[in-house]
This record gives sequence, structure tokens and C-alpha cells, in this order.
Amino acid sequence: MTRKAGTLLFMFIGLLSLGIKSYAQSNEVIDQFLETEIASYDLSVYLVLAGAKLIPEDLPPQVALESLKQRNWGYSPEKSTNPLTVGDFSFMIMKSFNISGGIMFSLFPSPWYATREFNFRRFLVNPKKAGETMTSFEVVQALNNVIEWQENQAK
Repeated sequence: MTRKAGTLLFMFIGLLSLGIKSYAQSNEVIDQFLETEIASYDLSVYLVLAGAKLIPEDLPPQVALESLKQRNWGYSPEKSTNPLTVGDFSFMIMKSFNISGGIMFSLFPSPWYATREFNFRRFLVNPKKAGETMTSFEVVQALNNVIEWQENQAK
């Protein structure tokens, strides 16, 4: 097994642990997401909103973007064509999963302070800066960490 095939298999197993495999039409979305090294903004939005149960799993990714747009979380159309940044991902996670941040995030909710909170809670294995791009693997790993953290908080 090549390194890339092993990585893709590991990411697919991570997605299975999130329960994403059970989505009606998401096999296609997952395949498309895993084909790229750098995480795409639109497919990441779909995975986050579906993982947070804010949208039904059978919706296409374009509807997830519309849902994000309606929530007023800093979406702009040009973001959907760019790679996903750690700041945008962190902010989307903080809002989607209703994670209260520290005092600075509470006073100034922004991607920058969301990234600081994200790094503090160790949702990412390796801390990153808000403007850095994320890989598909990092998105799956961080989303899995957030869901596990949320389940532990509910206990």
C-alpha cells in the first residue's frame, strides 16, 4: 500500500467514525473531499454543518453554503473558491457547535480569536495560525476531535 493510499484509507476511517458514511449522498462528497490535499471551503462547510446537525445530511454542498450565508458568520462568495483557512474553519466550528470561547472571543468573535481558542483546546494536533490553509486530513481530524469533546462535555 502506498503512503497516499494509506493516508486516504486513514481519512476514510476517520470519516466513518464521525458517522458521515451514513449520509445518503455523501459518499460522492467524501470521495471528492479526499481527492485533494488542501481542504476546499465548500465541502468543509458541508462536513461541519452536517457534523453539527445544522443541516440534513442529504443536502448538496451548495445548500450548505447558503445555510452558512444565512447565519451571518462572515461568509463571502469568494471564500467558496479558495482553500479553507484555519481561521475560517475554527470560527465555523465555534459557531456551529456553540462552543463558548475565552473572554477575547466573547468580546470580539472573529476567525483570529477562534483559532487561538481552537489551538488552546487542542482540536488541531499541531497548532496553526489563522491564515494557514488546512489539509483534508486536518479537517477530518479536527472535526472528529470537536465531536468527541462535545460528547464528553455532555456527560
